[in-house]
Amino acid sequence: MISLAGVPFTAGFLGKFFIFDAAVRQHQTGLIIIGVITVGCGFYYYLKVVRAMSWLEPPPEATLQTSVLSRLTITAPNGGDHRLRRLPATNPERASPISARFLSDNGEPNV
Repeated sequence: MISLAGVPFTAGFLGKFFIFDAAVRQHQTGLIIIGVITVGCGFYYYLKVVRAMSWLEPPPEATLQTSVLSRLTITAPNGGDHRLRRLPATNPERASPISARFLSDNGEPNV
């Protein structure tokens, strides 16, 4: 979260630095002003998440009510995981010659 906020010496800071550097070189004053405002707003919201995760106590009753549709949406993609094990990436008989070089005889990846 700190990187997304753009704290110096993080990847998020470098990205924002290069964007602001290009805007300064092109004399885009309006773009710089809008950028500074949005960076300030983003910093505020990212640090609210950090504050909620780190310093605030959870509510006394933290139960989550989910509907049947929500449960189905969450569990259905995980049910297809069994079929993924049959794909060429883990089955040497169905693998292409290039990917077969990285698999051992039992189908496990060679590391």
